[in-house]
Amino acid sequence: MFFRFKNFLQKSQEPSQESPQEAFHKPSQEPFQEPPQEPSQEEDNIKKAKTYSDTWHYFNTQDPQYPTKVVCQKCKQTYSKSTGISTLKEHLKKVHGIVIDKIKKTQTKLNFPRVDPWPKEEMLVRDQVLVEWITVDLQPFSVVTNNQFINLVNILDPRYRLPGKTSIKEKVVDHFDNMRKNIKLDVDKIPGKVSLTSDMWTSMLNNNSFLGLTIHFIDQEWNMQHFLLDIISFNDRHNTINITNTIMSVLAEFKIKEKVLALTTDNATTMLAVGRSIAEKLDDDGINSTFGHYCCAAHILNLAAQQGLELIDNAVIKVRQLMIKIKNSVIISDELRKLCKCAKINYLRPELDVQTRWNSTFNMLKKMEKMWNGVRMLAVRNQEVQMLMPTEEEWKIIEETMIILEPLERATVYLSAAQYPTIADI
Repeated sequence: MFFRFKNFLQKSQEPSQESPQEAFHKPSQEPFQEPPQEPSQEEDNIKKAKTYSDTWHYFNTQDPQYPTKVVCQKCKQTYSKSTGISTLKEHLKKVHGIVIDKIKKTQTKLNFPRVDPWPKEEMLVRDQVLVEWITVDLQPFSVVTNNQFINLVNILDPRYRLPGKTSIKEKVVDHFDNMRKNIKLDVDKIPGKVSLTSDMWTSMLNNNSFLGLTIHFIDQEWNMQHFLLDIISFNDRHNTINITNTIMSVLAEFKIKEKVLALTTDNATTMLAVGRSIAEKLDDDGINSTFGHYCCAAHILNLAAQQGLELIDNAVIKVRQLMIKIKNSVIISDELRKLCKCAKINYLRPELDVQTRWNSTFNMLKKMEKMWNGVRMLAVRNQEVQMLMPTEEEWKIIEETMIILEPLERATVYLSAAQYPTIADI
């Protein structure tokens, strides 16, 4: 310990190797740095003006000959750097005929989503759009209580408040009444005669019956037009008197007793009697003596074809059962699709016929005819399909019947059109 302290004292007493003058003039290891100078207010104003104004395209602020001036690049006129931008603009306008437009400064806006309800007028506009969607898309009134639909509306428009189920029903009824008034105005503008088509049907859901009336006419541009005039819930008996009174009330409401030229219906006995009854009422009132009732030609073809199909009913039943089997079995349907692909046959989705539309039976048989080779290969592999297959003789009868039915099918499609007149072709 003593020796360490002695050595320390000796080192501290040794003279320095450099002279006092050298020690005085020796520079410090870290050179002195001046703090950065902030730009003056004048330069800051110039920089901002240059940023926002096109004026500075015509002035130089760093001219070596005039370092403290602002120099016009066209005429070398000098201005102080504190000169306002309006003075420089005035110089360009008076001396050089250059006009600098004012700069529209944009302000940043904070877009916070609003959740307060829309004003009454804006809410009614959105209610009307909702009513039209429900009406056109046949949506139930309860759609406004669906949670997923409510979430969708809240995301698309947080300020919109959906009406309740009862409220939307009232709005739809009001919309119907307004549209009915507009239809009356449109009917009044029809320049000539009109014709009507009518049909009745029963809902399979609740057994309610409905009577529909469609109006057909030629507008002022000589274009054929048609639209649904009315649809009536028919709770009375379907007899001649009730149907006649219902149709006559619609004619009176829309004021077309004098304009109606004809009524076309199906060939039911009741509808034939309705046509005669309406003609008598219009003639007795002295309003319209030219009214006529016509039977639907397509419906007559339907009745004739239905009777013809009864001759091959057993074969048709087999094809119908076969189509049901293929349609209801995913395995059999997929297997038939593969076989059709191997045989280079277009696979057609199985279609079942409807009793009231004979051409649906024709379409069902036509599809079976196009896939017949594929169905025969399927019958070899599948015992259930084999049991439902028509015999060769039955299939030959079907093919011969199809040759006769094909012209009837084309005539039915042609006569069912609504964009051109067909009465002259009957």
